[in-house]
Amino acid sequence: MEKIKNILGINSNLSNTLKFSLHGLRASLVAAKNQFPDDQSISLCNELIAELEEILNLTNIEADPPVPSSDNFMLKSLKDYVTQNQDLKIYWGDKFLVQSETDEDLWQEIQLFLLRVPEKIVDHLKDEILKQMPDGVRFWSPSKLNIPYYKDKQVFPGLAKGIKAKGLNFSTQTDLDSRLNPQNQELTEDIAYLGKIVSACLKLIDLDSSNLYHAFEKVYQFGLMSLSKQEERERYVRALIQSFHRVIEPSQDIVSNLNNHIALDEAIHSLVYNPLAAEDSWWGNLQQEYRNKLQLFFKQARKEGHNVFIRSLSGDYRDVYKDTNRDQDIPLDQGETPGKVLTCLRVYSSIQGKVFPGRVIYRPETLR
Repeated sequence: MEKIKNILGINSNLSNTLKFSLHGLRASLVAAKNQFPDDQSISLCNELIAELEEILNLTNIEADPPVPSSDNFMLKSLKDYVTQNQDLKIYWGDKFLVQSETDEDLWQEIQLFLLRVPEKIVDHLKDEILKQMPDGVRFWSPSKLNIPYYKDKQVFPGLAKGIKAKGLNFSTQTDLDSRLNPQNQELTEDIAYLGKIVSACLKLIDLDSSNLYHAFEKVYQFGLMSLSKQEERERYVRALIQSFHRVIEPSQDIVSNLNNHIALDEAIHSLVYNPLAAEDSWWGNLQQEYRNKLQLFFKQARKEGHNVFIRSLSGDYRDVYKDTNRDQDIPLDQGETPGKVLTCLRVYSSIQGKVFPGRVIYRPETLR
């Protein structure tokens, strides 16, 4: 659709021909859905019609009233509902829902926040969250912010009529971040898949850096570092991109190749919220996708006759610290049970007889 919009923005014969064709397509779809109102694809048809109307400027969305000021949020009831919900409180950060100055900002902040919450909780609350919208506000799916991803999913719709705010979509059709493959190399299916995961991380950093931290040992060794500071954000992003570049260009050395994959997995798992996101949240599942791929790379190496082993560290910290560099592990007073590993930043591995310790964030047994 973006290329269509670009063509329509040019005053040319080709542009006019395309515009007439789109008008005709819209009219045909409207007639067809009226004739077959019970068709199983009616919802998809409505979405396509809405997208065509947006492209052709057939809606009155541009004439909506201005967005309210911060002292008169139309979404105040939604903000109250989210902040007062007991199921969500343990996932809040210190700055949760205090940065937004407009309804548009608030809607984006809430959507990004819910990426840290268990997906089952989000699915359970989704209808209630949407019910908090003021009368007259229209859900508008074509107004969306696309994030590169390995599968397509609408998180929440955009808003129109009184509030103009973008929804959040994950899309397989969105290109990789241009910094990942500047030479436009031909990527294998597996590497392109990993590129989608890294691109999603980069996009989330752009959108939510004020709430994100990193614990990537190659950049900072002494705990969590906020990405709200531009200099630190640039250092981490540069290290993440460089880690992906090393994966793109494999060597003949199996030890180097697998360690490059481990380093990229660590870079991704070192991108965290504080409090940490739930393991079964969208964010946790995104990170787990890379680790699942890492397991497959080691499995393939074993099939090829290499002596390799990998283990993600979890459970009681006293049981796993022997497999870590303890001075690189990070204590954090979070979680329900003292002494537990909160997340594994770097897996423990053995490659061709060489042992590489893991790295974790854990809750100390004695609270500070």
